[in-house]
Amino acid sequence: MESVPGLLTDEKSSFNSVACGNKSATFPLQIMGFNVDPLNTVFFSNHSGYPTFSGSRTTPTQVKEIVAALEKNGMMKEYTHVLFGYIGNKDTLEILIDEVIMKLRNLGIKFTFVLDPVLGDNGKLYIPADCIPVYRDSLLSLSNLITPNAFEAEHLSSINITDLNSAFTACNKLHELGAPTIIISSLEIESDNENLYLVASTSLENTDTKRFYIRFAKLAGEFTGTGDLFSALVLAKFDTHELTENCEFAVAVMQGVLRRTLELKGEQLARIPAENLAERLKLKELALVESKDIFESPTIIYRSTPFNS
Repeated sequence: MESVPGLLTDEKSSFNSVACGNKSATFPLQIMGFNVDPLNTVFFSNHSGYPTFSGSRTTPTQVKEIVAALEKNGMMKEYTHVLFGYIGNKDTLEILIDEVIMKLRNLGIKFTFVLDPVLGDNGKLYIPADCIPVYRDSLLSLSNLITPNAFEAEHLSSINITDLNSAFTACNKLHELGAPTIIISSLEIESDNENLYLVASTSLENTDTKRFYIRFAKLAGEFTGTGDLFSALVLAKFDTHELTENCEFAVAVMQGVLRRTLELKGEQLARIPAENLAERLKLKELALVESKDIFESPTIIYRSTPFNS
C-alpha cells in the first residue's frame, strides 16, 4: 500500500464497537494509502443513540498535553492533512483550533484541512448551540473544504434550503463567510422522493466559482456513520483529483457500501422488532471491512451536472 508522505490527523469521535466516528473514517483512509493518527474527542462504549452508553470525553487539558508531546517528539511537522468531525464541546473545539490548526500554520507546514461540521441532522442539533458561532466565525475561513449536510449548511448560512437554487445560495453565503470549497453531502428535494443530491461549489482566489450537483438514488434504510465516511472519502482525493471526479468517486463508494450493508444485514434487520433498539442499531453499522473491494475499485454510475442559474 502506498503511503502519503506524513500522517493524517482525524479529530473524529472514537467508539469502541460501532462503525461511526473514527471507525468510519480511519479504515477507508488506510485502504486509500493514508497513515492515520486519531485524536479522539470521546471514548464511549458505543454511540449515544443506543439505550445506554458509558465512557468519557477528552478534556481541553488532555488535548493540550497530547499535542505538546507530539511537538516535543517532532511529530507535528509530519502531518499533511487534518480532518475535524464531531467534537460537541465549545472549549474543546477552541483548543483544537489553537493547538492543532494554528500550531501547524505557525510551524509553516502546508496541510489540507477538511472540516465536517457535525452540528446535527433531521431537524435536530447534536451539539450545544454555543458551538455554532465557533464553526461559522472561525473554522469556515480556516478550512480548505467543508462537508455539511443540508441541515448543517442551513444553520451555518442562515439560508433555508429546499431545492438546488437555495442550496447554491447557501453555498454563496458560506463562501462569503470564508469557506473556499463546499460539498453539501446530501440534500432531499420534496419534488423528487426517489433521489438525493450532492451539491458542490468552489470559489478560489483568482478563479471563477465552479458549481455542480450529483443526483443519485436514495436507498431505503437507516445507517450509522455515513457522514464520517463521506468526509474521509472526499479528503482522500481532494489534493490529487478534480472536485467533480472526487465527488463522483465518493458517491460511488457510498452507494456501494450502503448496498453491501443492506445485502448483508437488511433481511436480518427487518425481522427484529422495533423495541429491540440496541440490536437494530448494531445492524445499521456500515459493513466497512466487507466493502474493501468497493473502496479500491468502485463502480461510478452517477456523474456531475454543472449548475448554471
